[in-house]
Amino acid sequence: LLKSVTDEEGRGYIPVSMFEDGKTYTYTEVEAPDIYDLNTEPHEFVAKFDEEGNWDVDEIKVENRRKESTVTFEKIDFIDSTPIPNCKFELKSLETDFKVEGVTDENGVYVFENIPYGKYTYTELEAPEEYIIDTTSHEVTIDAEEMKIQVTNEKAPDTSDIAVIAIASVAVICAVGI
Repeated sequence: LLKSVTDEEGRGYIPVSMFEDGKTYTYTEVEAPDIYDLNTEPHEFVAKFDEEGNWDVDEIKVENRRKESTVTFEKIDFIDSTPIPNCKFELKSLETDFKVEGVTDENGVYVFENIPYGKYTYTELEAPEEYIIDTTSHEVTIDAEEMKIQVTNEKAPDTSDIAVIAIASVAVICAVGI
């Protein structure tokens, strides 16, 4: 039984002197980083050496799949916690080219399925016009089978109230001036 640990580039090494020419060997992954599913499938190869005794086996590759999560976005009003429908979000990986978008339903909820573990940003792309949209990209680490992200929005100021206040202020200033 031989053990090899991979380096930063995912390469593991065992001295070729440990192998006999023509003999079949099996290797199995026994540990993987937390964000990956362990690949327990046994892999076989035949040790081969050329006439000069050099290793003559193609690089052996084992692929791992990232674990996946279900990420639920819940969009609510900042003041009264009522759900906000029709908010569009983008979830974008900081490590790969993975990117998805979704729009909250009438309950202010959108569920992203099969999201690979890793580091992401989420950004609000659209919000109902009565709310102030938050276009800031927020970082989040997806590292559990199920996650819930609650996002709040403030209502935009009612411009009709501002106009009434402005007119009333002008009237008061004029009356004081007279």
